[in-house]
Amino acid sequence: MRADRPHTVPRDDVAVDIKPLTFDHRGQAAAFASRIPADERGFLDRTLLNQVSVASWTQATPARRLGAFIDDELVGLITVEPETGWSDHVADFRLVVAPEARGQGVGRALVEAGIALGSDLGIRKLTVEVRADRTGPIEMFGAFGFE
Repeated sequence: MRADRPHTVPRDDVAVDIKPLTFDHRGQAAAFASRIPADERGFLDRTLLNQVSVASWTQATPARRLGAFIDDELVGLITVEPETGWSDHVADFRLVVAPEARGQGVGRALVEAGIALGSDLGIRKLTVEVRADRTGPIEMFGAFGFE
């Protein structure tokens, strides 16, 4: 199965639906963006979360975005953003999970789907940035082999 096809992943005590973010999700994306703490917003798609940025998440771009939904509420987002030119085998990986959904396996489900999506896109190297004070995500990405 292609990684960008909608699928459900059981995590802890919830079912997490992973699906590509589309124009139809713009309202959910705006609500999601409003729940992200301000000091974490710079790690998303290199832009602050505002209506223009949220609208761009659902547009056709080289970046691919997958959303994690619990009961039809967007609770997480992963972006696989391929480089261009001689680095087109490399992609930036950006993950954000809404504060209320952290610790439930949402991030792990999105990282698994993002790695598979990168592979489907022909990506051979993924890079990720994590704040130094965020030990949970550092440990999670480490478990996936990121250094």
